[in-house]
Amino acid sequence: MDAHAPEYAAAVAGMNETYGRSLTPPRTIMRRGRLVDTHAVGDYVGFRDELGNERQGYVLEAGDDDTYVIRCHLAGGGQEIVAAHIDSFLPF
Repeated sequence: MDAHAPEYAAAVAGMNETYGRSLTPPRTIMRRGRLVDTHAVGDYVGFRDELGNERQGYVLEAGDDDTYVIRCHLAGGGQEIVAAHIDSFLPF
């Protein structure tokens, strides 16, 4: 095993937490006669908040009305829990 492998793995994990990672593509399902995009708990998603800022985070809850509760990491540490509607999600 490479002596630097643990350092490399820790650096990659830190960069993913700080800068984000690849977004999870939505799953398309049929709901009330129309196709809609959905996400599951644990998906990593991108969205625009109420101020128009691009944000990323993990889905904590998925509601039937297409509103999702998302945990976002804050620069400098900490996290914030926000709600976002599927219409505000960014393409993956």
